[in-house]
Amino acid sequence: MKNIFADLGLDQSDELMTRAQLLHGVGILIKASKLSEQKVAKRLGITQPKVSLLVSGSLSAFSADTLIHYLSLLGYHV
Repeated sequence: MKNIFADLGLDQSDELMTRAQLLHGVGILIKASKLSEQKVAKRLGITQPKVSLLVSGSLSAFSADTLIHYLSLLGYHV
């Protein structure tokens, strides 16, 4: 897979790409669950505005470890 972050010459491009892929996976699982953002927030132990950031793809708001944790809480085995 092409790393757009490396193409842009950004520092830590591999980390950014990994986080982007994890965030994309979390977003897909949230949308596929068809749960409200409130219910997803409860499942993840976060606020609804944080769920909104996940769904909208706010990369800077989440670390890779946090995204991996959310994936596991959503039933994805990492």
